[in-house]
Amino acid sequence: YTDMVLQMTVFPGFGGQSMVEEAIKNISVIRDMIGDKDLEVDGGITAENVDVLVKEGANVIVSGSGIFKYDDISIAADNLRKAANGGIF
Repeated sequence: YTDMVLQMTVFPGFGGQSMVEEAIKNISVIRDMIGDKDLEVDGGITAENVDVLVKEGANVIVSGSGIFKYDDISIAADNLRKAANGGIF
């Protein structure tokens, strides 16, 4: 009984890490296991890599440094959202 599953895509502990590429494989496996429940991913997520995560089945995206390292966080968040939706930023 769950509403959401979290797949960490970095080693938990501190921000600013690069995504662990091996974690991407787990997303489609988890998606198959949980059906239409929410699948959250967190860690190293940027506008440059979010599309892969969404294609694999993630539907809740957490991005800290991928947004807050930029001067204009509003534009960074918009770019992440567009990329997650298959758009070009």
